[in-house]
Amino acid sequence: MTTITQGADISALRTAAQVTGDFLALSDERDQWSAWLRAAEAAAYERGRASVEGEYERGFTDGVLTVKAAQHGIVTDLRQHLITWNGLREDFGKPRPGDYPGKKVV
Repeated sequence: MTTITQGADISALRTAAQVTGDFLALSDERDQWSAWLRAAEAAAYERGRASVEGEYERGFTDGVLTVKAAQHGIVTDLRQHLITWNGLREDFGKPRPGDYPGKKVV
């Protein structure tokens, strides 16, 4: 318990109820600001989400098409390789047409 010394300015002292009321008012103000910030954040998130609507699907499709184009190029190169080298391992070291211009391939 707080005691008041003689000569203290009693008008400067505040009651516990006044202090509690001030804290509650401050708490309410902070709650209002917090609610306003949450609403502003939700609105900003929604604007951002709406601005990129469909971008994931478009990017995914572009990625798949790029991979498929590369795979097609690999298959085309492999087909040409098989035509050139007959696709047989044991024939790899044998001379091919064009290796020795002017000479007959055996």
